[in-house]
Amino acid sequence: MGVGNVVLSNLDLEYLGALLMYDVCDAYLLGPETAWNPDKWETTWLHVEPPGNAYRPRDEAKSRLEATRNADSMPSLPLEKYAGTFDSKLYGQLVVRQDGARLSVTFGEFTREMSHWEDDSFYVRAPTRLTYDWLLTFGVSNDGQTANVTVKHVGWDTDEKDHVFVRTQ
Repeated sequence: MGVGNVVLSNLDLEYLGALLMYDVCDAYLLGPETAWNPDKWETTWLHVEPPGNAYRPRDEAKSRLEATRNADSMPSLPLEKYAGTFDSKLYGQLVVRQDGARLSVTFGEFTREMSHWEDDSFYVRAPTRLTYDWLLTFGVSNDGQTANVTVKHVGWDTDEKDHVFVRTQ
């Protein structure tokens, strides 16, 4: 006779689902007193992966950026000049749109609203992953056009080089 174990969670980044799955396996294999031992949760599970830990690298990286940020700066161009389609041979298209007084970015099927960060840089929650953000910095040419946009990953799990998307439209 086999045993199945399914744990569903709408916050999979907190690892609670995996922790509960292991406890159910422990209860079946070792007995419930071992599975639900509060010491195991305090000294092992919550120590290894406390709630909110998945966002820690992003929050720390954003704090470092904020330390050098000039929040009083303004974009050098009107917002409509930042709108356009930018292309990368590696990642495909990135589309920036102006929606009234805001900019948004679309990458694949995901769209996120951007907020002005500093000068020609805008901050956005990464469209494809909850645990990191993007800092988009537009390259402005001498004639006042945006030639490209550089995507910096804020809080990426590994050192990821900034990636440049070149304007196509």
